[in-house]
Amino acid sequence: MARTRWGSYLTNLQSIAAAFAFFGLGGAAVLSSGAAVWSAVAVGAVAGVAGASGVAAMLRSMTAFESDGTLPIDAAIGALGQVYVSIPARQAGRGKVHVTVRDRLVEYEAVTNGEALASGAPVLVTDVAGTDALVVCAVDEPTLLQGN
Repeated sequence: MARTRWGSYLTNLQSIAAAFAFFGLGGAAVLSSGAAVWSAVAVGAVAGVAGASGVAAMLRSMTAFESDGTLPIDAAIGALGQVYVSIPARQAGRGKVHVTVRDRLVEYEAVTNGEALASGAPVLVTDVAGTDALVVCAVDEPTLLQGN
């Protein structure tokens, strides 16, 4: 994942708002102590830059938490599942299966190289067909129970 340039974090609304807020607070603190206006402007400017930089740094660090949550289809290879919509024999058409991949129950289109598979039949994912379907084969119930 490419990281965004530092300048884009400094020029967003949150950083600009922080700059104005800290400029005002820093300047007001100096003025309340009875110092000259020019020193209040200088302290306010430094405080504004510091505030904007701090907010920009926080926003930039939050990009480490981003995740698109995409589950690659090839992660299902080797998973056990169950036929949801019957699958025609020898890749004559597609059906659907439910498999658990990385602790998620996922529904995929599926084909088989063997005999037709009826709804509810236990299956094992052996390969990926194209970019959006799984290749499955039938397994018997004891095999399915051992896999869990």
